[in-house]
Amino acid sequence: MVFNIVLNPFEPESNTQQAPESQPQPEPQTTPLDNVDLKAATDQFQRKLIQSALDHHRHNQRAAAQSLKLTYNQFRGLYRKLFRRE
Repeated sequence: MVFNIVLNPFEPESNTQQAPESQPQPEPQTTPLDNVDLKAATDQFQRKLIQSALDHHRHNQRAAAQSLKLTYNQFRGLYRKLFRRE
């Protein structure tokens, strides 16, 4: 019995058989980036998270801020930015 102490990770193993792929994998669908507004998408995502945290904590802003791992002042700044009345 021969033990090889130094194994080459790039060398294919001769004892293992590779299973043939039954079907080719389809490429993941991507969104065209022509009309993506990153700022609007980010604001919408943050707005949903903040509203969800507020609903969960019965509109207690300190508890909502804590659950989002934000300080109260960070939370208030985001809240004012995202939910200001225009």
